[in-house]
Amino acid sequence: MLETAPFVLPSKLYKYRSMKTWRDRRKVKDILLRNRLYFATRLGFNDPFDCRISPSWDDSTTEEWRQTLLETHKIMPVPEEWKENVEGYVEESLKGGVNVEECKAAYERCLDNFRVLCLCQQPDGILMWSHYANNHEGVCLEFEVRKGSFFMDAKPVQYPKDYPQFKATIGIEKLANGIVGTKAKLWEYEAEWRVGKLDQNALSNFPTECLSGVILGCQVSDKNEALICKWLTKRISPATLYRAVKEEHKFAVRIDKVKEICPPPM
Repeated sequence: MLETAPFVLPSKLYKYRSMKTWRDRRKVKDILLRNRLYFATRLGFNDPFDCRISPSWDDSTTEEWRQTLLETHKIMPVPEEWKENVEGYVEESLKGGVNVEECKAAYERCLDNFRVLCLCQQPDGILMWSHYANNHEGVCLEFEVRKGSFFMDAKPVQYPKDYPQFKATIGIEKLANGIVGTKAKLWEYEAEWRVGKLDQNALSNFPTECLSGVILGCQVSDKNEALICKWLTKRISPATLYRAVKEEHKFAVRIDKVKEICPPPM
């Protein structure tokens, strides 16, 4: 099993966004003015291995399955007639042995409905700007990790060299964190952090103060820069406008502060 290393939650996390199409711009506007972010399912991920690691199903004891099923049915429904006796339902399910195929099907359904917010630890990743912010023409949103917000639940993605092994009965939380929080080594440049929840809404609100800044890509258009400034003036909390700038004689960008944008006085 892949062991999760201790981690320190960053004070800020970032989200790269394109501004290429009107749909892209509408999504950025929605984040800035309605203070909400999209939690995706694995069905829309660009990596066919992402959230699709297959655990080991055949090396668990009956007692391990009993504990796993009891934990599972704290969050997963049981038939109506068993609602008051989950322990009895589990014992009935275990008669004749564990139905592994049924467990696999339930596991896949659970992961199909698991929602994930993907964030990044760094605002100056050249490849991130290229892949997720339309070739540096988009923006990168800066979020403060504040108490009471779902950003506090973020966990770092691990990028092992070898395909990881997870035992199906290690526990729902450990298994979910392992499956959702593990990607192939070649994705390591993303420095990704994730917030994952089974019962999360697709669009979920964050405290307005969490959005602390917007970084303009080094190739952003004047039109899109004007839009960002316009939207920031309509927010009820201040934010800092930054710009990514190409370094001279380096394959790097630096983040320069442009100005503070505050809402107009009431």
